[in-house]
Amino acid sequence: MDKSSKQTGGNTSTTSVRIVVRATADSFIAVRTAENKPLFSQLMRPGDRYEVSSGANLILDTGNAGGLAISIGNKSAPALGFQGQIRRNILLNAINLLQGAN
Repeated sequence: MDKSSKQTGGNTSTTSVRIVVRATADSFIAVRTAENKPLFSQLMRPGDRYEVSSGANLILDTGNAGGLAISIGNKSAPALGFQGQIRRNILLNAINLLQGAN
């Protein structure tokens, strides 16, 4: 079963792209706004997905960076970390993710 959540923003531009966070292993994630407002918090199972717009100015925390695969449009981003690695304050920004700048 594919569980999906989508975050939609009020302002969308023609240059915005979708960022997809897909679990490849059990991984807790929390997504919040830059103002610290929680939007999503869940233990994701393999195959689960969470989608946001690149320009939504959101931040990701995860308890298993190696258990997540990030894609932006049709491109895959470099790994966020290794299996079991805790990562915080990952900006969900297409350019940063594709460059591995998080």
